[in-house]
Amino acid sequence: SICENPGEVCVAVWRKNDENTTIETICHDPKKSLHGIMLEEHTPGKCLMKERKMPGETMYMCSCTGEECNNLLIFSGENDKLQDMIPNVMLISLLPPIGIAM
Repeated sequence: SICENPGEVCVAVWRKNDENTTIETICHDPKKSLHGIMLEEHTPGKCLMKERKMPGETMYMCSCTGEECNNLLIFSGENDKLQDMIPNVMLISLLPPIGIAM
């Protein structure tokens, strides 16, 4: 988004329920709530998606400053945990063949 008003930030909202998935990119005044949630951190230049608890759906939101910074959505947290586990899984998977080779 390209925000016209100087007080606004770029926002992206990713929502999924039983029927569909939607992505919403808008400019929004961070002093006002959006979907009943106050925007917390406004990352410069990138949109770091954070999960928000909503009844009946999965929702992620981010807010950022900078022109069109919400074009690329970065989902972190779960992916970071997965990346940390990969070396351990590889090591456990390789131990039996190494043991047999010896």
